[in-house]
Amino acid sequence: MRRRINNLINLINEQAGIDIFRNTRRREYVEARALLIYILRHYFGMRLSEMQTLFKINGYPIHHATILHALKSFKDIYLPFNPPLQDLYDNAIKEINDKVEFKIRDLQSKIESVPEHKLDELKELIEGLV
Repeated sequence: MRRRINNLINLINEQAGIDIFRNTRRREYVEARALLIYILRHYFGMRLSEMQTLFKINGYPIHHATILHALKSFKDIYLPFNPPLQDLYDNAIKEINDKVEFKIRDLQSKIESVPEHKLDELKELIEGLV
C-alpha cells in the first residue's frame, strides 16, 4: 500500500506541477493537499494520525485540525469551483481504481452525495443488479 500512496503523491505532484509538501498556503497547494487527504481517507481508509505521520515524513508537519478542515472542504468547496482540480481528482481515481476495494469505496463516497429522495431509486437499481 505504501507504494500505491507514493505513486498517488507523485501523480498529484506531476499533474499539478507542484510539490504538495512545500510549506506554503497558496491555493493550488492547499487544494492539492486536500485532494491527497480526501483520497487517503476515503479510498485508503487512513486514520488522521497515519496521515499526520505521512506528511511529517515528507517534511510537512500537519495538525489533525488541518486534516479535518481539508476533508470537510474538499468535496463541497474546492472541487466544485476548480475544474483542473476535478480533472486531477478523476485522474487520481482512475489510477487507484483497479482493485475491488477501491471500487467499493468509490461507490460508497458517491452514494453519500446522493440526495435523500433519490436513495430509494438507487436501492431498487442496485437490487436489480445483484
